[in-house]
Amino acid sequence: MNHNLNLLQGQYDFITSDAKKSLLLAGIGYGKSFSGSHFLLKMLSEYPKAKGLITANTYTQLINATLESFIGELDHLNIPFKCILGGAKKHIKIFNTKLYLYSLERYDAIRGIEVGYWWSDESAFAKHEAIQVCRGRLRDRNGPLYERHTTSPNGYNWTYEEFENKDGKNKNKKIALFRGITKDNIFLPEGYYDSLLEDYGGINNPLAKQELFGQFVNLQSGAIYWAFDRNIHVKPFTPNRSFPVYVGQDFNIDNMEGVYIQYISGVFYCFQENILKHHGANTDAAASKICNDLIPKYNVIVIPDSTGKAVKTSSSGSDIEILKRYGLNVATTTNPFIRDRQNTVNILLKQGRIIIDPSCTNLIKEFETISSRDKEGDKAHASVALGYVVYKLEPLRQKKKQQRTVRL
Repeated sequence: MNHNLNLLQGQYDFITSDAKKSLLLAGIGYGKSFSGSHFLLKMLSEYPKAKGLITANTYTQLINATLESFIGELDHLNIPFKCILGGAKKHIKIFNTKLYLYSLERYDAIRGIEVGYWWSDESAFAKHEAIQVCRGRLRDRNGPLYERHTTSPNGYNWTYEEFENKDGKNKNKKIALFRGITKDNIFLPEGYYDSLLEDYGGINNPLAKQELFGQFVNLQSGAIYWAFDRNIHVKPFTPNRSFPVYVGQDFNIDNMEGVYIQYISGVFYCFQENILKHHGANTDAAASKICNDLIPKYNVIVIPDSTGKAVKTSSSGSDIEILKRYGLNVATTTNPFIRDRQNTVNILLKQGRIIIDPSCTNLIKEFETISSRDKEGDKAHASVALGYVVYKLEPLRQKKKQQRTVRL
């Protein structure tokens, strides 16, 4: 089954990926279904004894879009097939290989099969429970047990949780994310992209970012950190021993989170997270890890949640006293108003003065997902810890009214 293809780089990387789970996250017209179809052709060639699975969100989408795209490629390559759409186990047969066809609307029906590879089209719009059921079907050892998804984003759902920060360019990964932008598809008709961009309200419209640029965005109103942009604010950073390290520390039961930051020439560089959860989430453990990570290499200044001054019934001292017992320099703080802290972070983001190393995945996730509808204390910890540092070093100050002296 040898054939020559004109592929975009993202399509090629996705089709040839050897990760167990791969996602092609792309805009309209990028060629997602085309890529999924050629993944199947590659599997048919390399694993002829393995059964495969094709799924889509709805039965209509499966037949009218996903299957139609695949059959179009079969016709183009003169590959004979037989499509069986009657009965419980719908499938398409190519040579001696059977590819099952299922909608994810009624995913319980999928439980009775075993397959060696699986392609799911527009996966971001499916329930995570349906995805889990399909994963349980990947046990035909005649195949590589590959799981492949092609989709546009759909907010911050399960695809974001599982695949973000899993860049497919980094080899030897079990999970890989590949991105595609509508404009990158040089095979689209002239004017197609420009027309879509106008329909979606321009390059800065969140809907355009999702539908044309394949970006995870919050289409709901009320994003707290509205100024954050992964393309601007996420960059690798190696700490400099010539500058102190500020540790923003948030105290929570079952979730202790700190962020290591350097402040250089007016820019805050976040280069590491200190995250402790459940039984290991206590101030002693957090202080010990700070010391192990940073001392004696750096001059360390901890800027904590000021509520840590209170003595805990579960220990012999306050959180701040425990930090000091480890010899840490703890700054005197008073927690700012939540809105002032958040506004300070947004202003610095807007000015490009906060840079986050890609390893700080919790911080990045909070910036992208926390909204005004959320109770901050339940979902935000790393961003709060960062907020303590930036507000301590560059507090949001209101202009004082000039006083005038009047002589009577």
